[in-house]
Amino acid sequence: MGTCDISAGTFTRRSDGFTSSDSFESGTDDDGPFFKVGKARYSPLTPPTSEQLVGTWQAAAGSRYVFSANGAFGPGAWRLEGYLLELRPGDMPQWISTVGMTGDSLMVMNGAVYSRQ
Repeated sequence: MGTCDISAGTFTRRSDGFTSSDSFESGTDDDGPFFKVGKARYSPLTPPTSEQLVGTWQAAAGSRYVFSANGAFGPGAWRLEGYLLELRPGDMPQWISTVGMTGDSLMVMNGAVYSRQ
C-alpha cells in the first residue's frame, strides 16, 4: 500500500518507492457534491426513485433497459427498493442488482454506466 496527501490543489500518492501527483478539486454543482483527481470525476451515488428510473437507458457497450411506469420490464416486471432493483424478465430467472444515480447517469452493480435515451 502507500500514503496520499491533498495539499494546495494537488493529490499526491506514494507507494512502493513511486510518487505520482494529479490536480485535485472538490465542490458542488447542479448534480450535487463531487471531487476530481486529474480528469477523473467522482460523485456519490443516490438511490433512484421509481419516477427517475422510468424510461429507456442505454450503456456504451450496447445493452439497454426499458422501464415502464406500470412496473413492466419487457415481457416481465421490475421493482425498486432503495438501491436494490429486482428484475423479473418473463420466463427467465429473476435477479436483483444494486443501482445508483449521479446526475443523469444510472450505475449498475457490474460497473456499467447507463445514459437516459
